[in-house]
Amino acid sequence: MKIVYICYSSIPSNVASSIHIMKMCNAFASNGHEVILLMPIQKNDKYVNKVSDIYKFYDVKNIFKIQQIPVRTFPLKLLTKRINYNLLALKYINKIKPDLVYGRSVIGCALAALFNYKVIIELHNKLPHQRDRVFFHLLLKSKNLEKIIVVTHKLKEYYINTYKINGDKIIVCPNGADEVTNSEKNDTLRKRKEVLQVGYVGNLYKGKGMEIIVEVASKMPDVDFHIIGGTDKEIRYWKGYIKSTNIYFHGFIDQKKLALYINALDICLVPNQKIVVSIVGDIDDKYITKRNYGDITCPLKIFQYMAHKKPIIASDLPVIREFLNENNAILVPPDDIDAWVKAIYKLKDETLRRKLGSNAYEDFIGNYTWKKRADKVLQ
Repeated sequence: MKIVYICYSSIPSNVASSIHIMKMCNAFASNGHEVILLMPIQKNDKYVNKVSDIYKFYDVKNIFKIQQIPVRTFPLKLLTKRINYNLLALKYINKIKPDLVYGRSVIGCALAALFNYKVIIELHNKLPHQRDRVFFHLLLKSKNLEKIIVVTHKLKEYYINTYKINGDKIIVCPNGADEVTNSEKNDTLRKRKEVLQVGYVGNLYKGKGMEIIVEVASKMPDVDFHIIGGTDKEIRYWKGYIKSTNIYFHGFIDQKKLALYINALDICLVPNQKIVVSIVGDIDDKYITKRNYGDITCPLKIFQYMAHKKPIIASDLPVIREFLNENNAILVPPDDIDAWVKAIYKLKDETLRRKLGSNAYEDFIGNYTWKKRADKVLQ
């Protein structure tokens, strides 16, 4: 099958959506499909000039094509950059004539359906902009919309209730991860070899749990905590805020090197809070808002931890329980500092660590590899 994947994410970048898109394109191609990724040229993104090979940056094979499309406005700003980009993308789609248009661009998918292409749209959040909601309503009316992919049952419930969609049209496919074949470790990460090495991978904005890690670390001077991810600005903020000397920041690590860091950890954390707030900015610089997605999120880190056979301590939230349970993780109240401390000390037991990590890995292999996900969304 010839598949065009259309997106509006910055690639390369440090955002999770870009990782997801590249991994899914790689998985589609690995499963035997011809794949062309359409993405915008982001001239001002700080990663553009630093990354010479996008495929290597995301640790994927060069087995699918990437077509970059310029982002610009029409004279007199009659159309926004986003709409203009998707119109230009439609021209490429008409040249390629794919069997399927798959993507995370609501506007692009709606336009493709309007021009009689079969469409599968993937949604990871609520639609924050009225413009996207208008195009989504158009897409819902099209006979060419094959299905809607969402990452959690909570998100499926939201779309059924908000847009009155038939539940059979929405398929839940959680995020995934690569199978881990590299057992090498970053030995420099372990500052004190005799103590537990606890780690967190991901963003550092409000609600992702950094505030919990700070409090827990202050109560556990005999444990080292490693923070992998975050922007320079976020890291500066937290460094100025914390007083503990057992928290180490490693910044953003690209996918090729990330395995070395996770391999070096003894325990991995998912300290999501009930309210997780991120800032959504439009490339047209006209729309900036905050959104809470704590009730619908599907963190990539969970599946990366599982793939590495790591014992996981996670917040006991309904959406997290869609992937984790008492058999493959330790679940604790999100904001109960003492519960987090007790859970970490409980995992000083190496036998328990191996058991939880092994159970998590078995769940991962059976359900959450990128290749299995790519198969499922096309079924």
